[in-house]
Amino acid sequence: MTPCHSQSIDWLGKAEAGNLQAQYRLGKSFMVGDTIPKDIDQAITWLEKAALKQEPRAMYLLGLCYYKGEGKIQNDTTAYQYFKSSALQGYPQAQYSLALRYLKGEGVKKNEQRAFHWFRKASEAGVPQARYSVGLRLQKGEGVQMNKEMALRLYRELVLQTPHDPFFDYYLGYSYYYGTCGVKDTNAGSRYIQKAAVNGCNEAKQLLLNIRKNRNTTQQVTYF
Repeated sequence: MTPCHSQSIDWLGKAEAGNLQAQYRLGKSFMVGDTIPKDIDQAITWLEKAALKQEPRAMYLLGLCYYKGEGKIQNDTTAYQYFKSSALQGYPQAQYSLALRYLKGEGVKKNEQRAFHWFRKASEAGVPQARYSVGLRLQKGEGVQMNKEMALRLYRELVLQTPHDPFFDYYLGYSYYYGTCGVKDTNAGSRYIQKAAVNGCNEAKQLLLNIRKNRNTTQQVTYF
């Protein structure tokens, strides 16, 4: 192993001496191949050492390895166990991943109430996709009592908090245009959908095409 960065050399020495944070950082670097060449086997070796000491980020990354089958045989149950251990220590990304496992029934029995619980935890910790998922659950009444007003509020907050993610503009626009959250405003909906389309959201581009096509169809006059 020949790290190509002085910081990686420093981490290696500390990791070999048993330093928890160095073991995690070294494992992550081997996984993503940033300061050292990517090596999934070395990544797992160091992440497992850190995970044995209950490092939540290391457990989360190992969960991803098992979930994706990278360096490990794909195993939803083991992935779930790592995500859960990390989530219980408060790691937001693991909380979101754990929620998805409950939502989809991957590695654990499907449970919409538990899914909502962990989506909310991750949302409160600042994970944008988790906040969107909380809104969606509230909108549809899945795992929680339906509350479309709260769902719309969350979608608005997402647009303000993540101005560079066009998908959230698209979904807020969709909600307004079709009134799926109880408030129908086609003008506001069109503005958000157009903004999302301009910023590269393919779903928004397709929706605009469908809207324009429907408008043209309804405006046609047939004479007999």
